[in-house]
Amino acid sequence: NLATLSVRDQNPESAANLANAVSVAFVEKIRQEISETAAENLAFIESQLEIERNTLDEVLEREKDFVSQARGIRDLNRELDRLSDQLADYRVDIRNLEAQYEGLRAAVESLEGDLASETRGTEAYALIADRRANQRALMNQTSAELETKRELVEGITDDLREVRILYSTLESEQRGLFEEIERRVEIYDLFTAKYQEIKIIKEFEASDTLIGLTSEAHTPSMPIGTNRRMILMIAGFLGLIFGVVAAFGKEYWENTKPESKSPSNSAGNHS
Repeated sequence: NLATLSVRDQNPESAANLANAVSVAFVEKIRQEISETAAENLAFIESQLEIERNTLDEVLEREKDFVSQARGIRDLNRELDRLSDQLADYRVDIRNLEAQYEGLRAAVESLEGDLASETRGTEAYALIADRRANQRALMNQTSAELETKRELVEGITDDLREVRILYSTLESEQRGLFEEIERRVEIYDLFTAKYQEIKIIKEFEASDTLIGLTSEAHTPSMPIGTNRRMILMIAGFLGLIFGVVAAFGKEYWENTKPESKSPSNSAGNHS
């Protein structure tokens, strides 16, 4: 932006000197204001930089402590995979045992029907009774294994639920830490950029790069502006001429004005 300063005076040299003096004083005043403002802003930015640096260090330290936990995100993720695979295997075992149990139960029921049709004390009856006893023993064993597997599944399901809750909590905390770090880094970079900008302004304030005079005022070779004395003299001269002309015109008009004639009365004598 450019500003132009004009000074009018009867003495051209005085006008030029006054314009240069005012311009220099104005430039120095602006430079002083810029310097004071820049110094205040620089001090504020430096204090904010220190605060943001300490805050960022605290957040980074919290992240370091979070990563060094006994059970971190990766450990919990591996634990989730292990429990999920184990739970899936146990459920497959339970389905197989249930099928095996149903088969044994059907075999026992069939053998009991065979026993009902045989005569007690015969060799066939004894053979069928032994087979039924063996099938019942296998059925009871299968039932016990089923109960054990179901208890294991219930325990793994509880463990899996707890690990998932802990994993979700840690994941949320980690995400919050990362977001806070990103925000603090952005703020710190913003203050750093502003700090560098103000430092550049302070470096330029002593030179003419930021604000200065583009040219000095010089003594004009010809008068500039309105010459009031000359205007008054010309106006007085023209007024005098018009006054003389008006006086002669009025005199001429009065001398050449036609006189009013009254009607003549003629008198006659009649005899």
